Amino acid sequence: MTTPLTSTTAATAATAATNTTNAALEAEINEARESTVSDFTDFLTLLTAQLKNQDPLQPLDSTQFVEQLASFSAVEQQVGTNEKLSRLVAQGNAQEIGQLGGWIGQTVDARNAVFPLGSDGLTVDVPSQPDAISVEAIITDSDGDTVIRVPVEDPSKPFVWSGNKEDGQLSAPGNYGVSFAYQFENRSATRIDASSSGRIVEARVDEVGPLLILENGGRIRPSDISALRLSETTPPNAVDDT
Repeated sequence: MTTPLTSTTAATAATAATNTTNAALEAEINEARESTVSDFTDFLTLLTAQLKNQDPLQPLDSTQFVEQLASFSAVEQQVGTNEKLSRLVAQGNAQEIGQLGGWIGQTVDARNAVFPLGSDGLTVDVPSQPDAISVEAIITDSDGDTVIRVPVEDPSKPFVWSGNKEDGQLSAPGNYGVSFAYQFENRSATRIDASSSGRIVEARVDEVGPLLILENGGRIRPSDISALRLSETTPPNAVDDT
């Protein structure tokens, strides 16, 4: 036979249930504070959970309830702020692309060019140094660390790097810096970066910012440009009036 619950036992059970509900609600609120709510629907879901878990007979302390509502309000404001910032970033990117579009077809001199490594390797022209007795290509990663040094057998031809590193492993696709170290018989050695000059054929915005792509495959930032001039190449749709 089941023993009836006394008033004390019932009150204890009710208190335990309320504490369990409050603990679960508190955990849900803390999770909302620690993560970014994706949209206003999530905010309403959390607010509804807050109200639904209120026990009319044993409500939460009024001060605690106000603090929780203030937390939800802060979350809702953060959602709105994130949405506005996303729109501003998109508008800024569109404006940058529009401004950079006027540079397409122009020829530039720049610093710190990088070159893309794809499935067919990386190809770049070797700066001419006719009296050099040896040439070595130096490949660096995005942090400026040397990946590999490769002897250049024929400086009169474009240098091609397959992507292999010193340990034989294949480097990950991406952008790499290229320079050439020259040894001479009667003067000091010198090092020249791969050409950062060329005609701009594309403009884009990546995760870092504006990026210009040269005809020779080089990729430069507008802030690294030291000279800008009219392209020496006649546009393919130009009309010859002579």
